Amino acid sequence: MVGEPAVVKPATGRPGSRSDGYDILILDAGYKQSLASARSLGRAGLRVAMGECFVECDPSRPVLAFQSHYSSCNVQLPSYATDPDGFASAIAEFVRAHPTRVILPTGDAVISTLLPHRQRFAELGSVLAMAPEAALEIALDKDRTLEVARKLGIEQPRTMRIDTLGDLPGVLD
Repeated sequence: MVGEPAVVKPATGRPGSRSDGYDILILDAGYKQSLASARSLGRAGLRVAMGECFVECDPSRPVLAFQSHYSSCNVQLPSYATDPDGFASAIAEFVRAHPTRVILPTGDAVISTLLPHRQRFAELGSVLAMAPEAALEIALDKDRTLEVARKLGIEQPRTMRIDTLGDLPGVLD
């Protein structure tokens, strides 16, 4: 295994929580959309685990979704920014130890990090809840997204590409 292992901590959870597998592991637990997902899926009766890289969070503030009573387990993961393989390996180890049906990344950086590992998670019995690779390549590339919008006649804000500081004066005009 690359990098540091995940740190798994039981959460407040719902009454009657089991310690075996989970229906879903929601990543990016510091994001509001992750908390909303946990609430929605928890209310639907699914067993939810939450994951986050503490290196990516403000240490003075609690991780938002770790506070949810719908989270049965909170997983502290290595940094996806400095150790992407260790991040993916820690998730794989969690899934191996706690069979998890679905892994849901909710932020662009984690989606990009996990994209090459889709098959690895499938082999562990987990679905990585993301669009097909071709769609993600467009969605994660602003220039390509804007190009598709133009072709479809969708209005968009004026956009100017800045590649160097020398490009900045042209944008300010």
